[in-house]
Amino acid sequence: MNRNLKISGGILGVLALGVVIGILLTPVTVNVYSAFLGEGMYNTASFGEGRLYNVIVWHYDKNGNLLQIIKTHNVITNAGMNFTQHLISNPSDTETNRARYIAVTNSSITPSYTDTSLTGEMTTSGMARASGTFYAGTASSGDITWKVYYNFTYTGSGTTVYGSGLFNKASGGTLYAIATFSSNAILSSGDKLNVQWEITAQN
Repeated sequence: MNRNLKISGGILGVLALGVVIGILLTPVTVNVYSAFLGEGMYNTASFGEGRLYNVIVWHYDKNGNLLQIIKTHNVITNAGMNFTQHLISNPSDTETNRARYIAVTNSSITPSYTDTSLTGEMTTSGMARASGTFYAGTASSGDITWKVYYNFTYTGSGTTVYGSGLFNKASGGTLYAIATFSSNAILSSGDKLNVQWEITAQN
């Protein structure tokens, strides 16, 4: 879910301390999704649904067979927006962490702007919060999309993953954004979840 902020005089799209947040004066229609092309390789292409998916999940079994692709929207939390404004404009802010830590949950969740933690966040069986790999985008016509992703390998005996959160620290920290998956990922031992968060700034 893209958050809109009305600013007198124009559209704000800024880069601060390595974190770019797109804040739109007027909502736009975007046809974008991300396709997994191979280990560590992602691409953005037209999806044709008039929506921007913020979280993409590729679920593979232990033999590498693709079981499902989950595409879902996120909620940028109030804490995430406060985090953004301090990084961008607060001269006394000393925050040095980045929103690049990916967590998943095995509890059913209903994302809210007021969320500050990920209910049921998994901490064992290969599914603990992890620092994602950053893939830089290239700005074009004033727009840019970049990605943070992590490949989880499940080592337990069975569980269901319902959603994901994007944090700025390995533990605790600020929950920048949260998402419930459009379909659940039912995992068996050895399954892999490739979880990718997209961050877009656009005019």
